[in-house]
Formats: sequence, structure tokens, C-alpha cells
Amino acid sequence: MRVPWYIYIPLPIIVTCVALYLFVKDADSVSPPSPEAVHNSVELWKTGYPISEETIQKVRDNNQADAPVEIIQTPEPELELTPELVVDISEINLHESSPALNALVDASYSAAQLIKYSEQMMLKERAQPARIAFERVIDSAKDATAEDRKFAASYIRNLAKKTPLWNPDPTTRKALEINISLNKIYQDQSEKIITMLQDTVINASDGTVIAKVNITAIKIAEVTDENKDTPTQSSLSISKDTPLVTFSITQAADLDSKIPAALYYAVRSKNNLVQKHTTLPKRPNDISALDALHTYITRFAWVNAATPVSQPATQKTPPTSGSSE
Repeated sequence: MRVPWYIYIPLPIIVTCVALYLFVKDADSVSPPSPEAVHNSVELWKTGYPISEETIQKVRDNNQADAPVEIIQTPEPELELTPELVVDISEINLHESSPALNALVDASYSAAQLIKYSEQMMLKERAQPARIAFERVIDSAKDATAEDRKFAASYIRNLAKKTPLWNPDPTTRKALEINISLNKIYQDQSEKIITMLQDTVINASDGTVIAKVNITAIKIAEVTDENKDTPTQSSLSISKDTPLVTFSITQAADLDSKIPAALYYAVRSKNNLVQKHTTLPKRPNDISALDALHTYITRFAWVNAATPVSQPATQKTPPTSGSSE
């Protein structure tokens, strides 16, 4: 006999539901188990899964390893704060109406003092004393570093635009004789070289010195295709009693850099011969030689360069005309 589907399909479901109901209807699934029930359950589990002595020892060792370690903190030493360096500039005084170009030359002021004084003068819009003090950083401060001089030179470049020409009177300017020997093949560059040197000296010296340039053309060798790129020996001097500065020229473009560089060296050497107070630094390599002539050769150093070695550099320089400083 075949059992109909409406009997064999619902029958298992009904049997299952009735069995589940009878099994859980008296069970308490909300209240926590009593301590006795928990103890009995644990003891029953221990009976089925006994714990070895080796396992117990491992648990004890791990507990000891995880025990908190007492950390002894050593108090950090108190930092000793270095007091801010006090720079005394009370003795520096350039408040007169026309300070001399050699002001502060024979004083023993540090670079820090001169820089601080210059900064205060700039705040008071007194450009001339500020410029003079920055010049002393370059040529007089014994402790001045390359960075100090670079800092001073950058301000000298800006202050030169804010100060009137120191000596506008052409009749009182000193003459700086510049003698140059060049290969004859560069003779057509003579006018350009003379103009460049005259403009550089009059502007860099702030009207205190003028350049008288003499160029001698020398024939070194016949120019051929083989030797046209061979460097030719040239020279520059600013007086008969100073060392001759030699340099090599390979092409006409070299004249724009080699001649100003030779002039810087010659002016620096001449200053070492005629006076003892100022010491010009070596020409910096991070700027052009032409720029160095305007910023690292101070105005008083230009006056020294135009002074004969046998004649001490005078400290009576022409005052600034129309200066309000």
C-alpha cells in the first residue's frame, strides 16, 4: 500500500518538534548553573582529561614569567639652559653726521657686535653707519667667519643703493693705476676692458678712487689652427711696488672673469703692504669676481689700494657730501 505524501512529509516534522519540546520544556536556560553543578562538571571533565605534572609546571613557569617587573625610573638630569649671549654695543658710536671711511678699523670689536650695531642702525634708517660697520665685519673683525662676511656683503650690496656717493668731487679722488698685459689677439677688447674697470673702481670705491688703465698688447706667437685654443699668459698690476698677478686667457670670454679676479688679488695684496689694521679675505668662490670687488673690497680698502707703499694710508678720507648720517 502506498502512503500518501500528505502523511509521510508532515509526520517527521511533527515527531521532531514533539521530541524537542519534551526535552527542553523543564530545562532552565536562563538562570546560571549552581556552584555545585559547576564543580561536578569540572570534576567530570578532569576524570576524562587528566592533567600531567609536566603541564602543571609549564603553567607555573609561564605565570612567573608574566609577573610584573618592578621598573626603577632614574630621574632625568635637569637640562642646563645656556644663557643667551649678550652682545654689548654700547661703546660703538657712529652717530656723527659724517663718519670716516676708516671708522672702527683699529677697534677690537667682534663680528657679532658689528653686525648687531649695523642691524640697529638699519632699524633707525641710518644707512651709512650700518654700511661702515658691515665693512668692518669684512676687513677688520678678527673672529669673523666666512658666513659672517657673506652676511655682511649681502647687506653692503643693498645699502650701497641707499647711501649717497661718498665723494662726488672728481678733483679729490685718488688714482689707481692698473697695468695689464694681453696677447695682441685681444687688442680689439681693450676699450671694453678699460670701460669695465673704470666703472667698477669708481662705483665699488663709492667715488673715492678712479682707475687709470694701461693695456699693453704683446705678441706671443703666431695664431694658427693648431694653437688658437692654447692659453696665453697675461698679467695685471696696480703699481710698480706690488706683486705682478698672472693669469691665462684661452678665449675672449675669459677676460670678463679673469681680469676682475686678478684685480681683486692685486688690491688684497696691496692692502697687506700699506697698512696693518685691515685684512681682506680671499675672494669667495660662490659669487663672481666682479661682484666681490663691490662687496668684499671695502671702500677704505680701495683707498689703501691707491696709496703708495712708501706712504702710510691716511685716515683723512673725504666726507660724504650731502649725507644725513
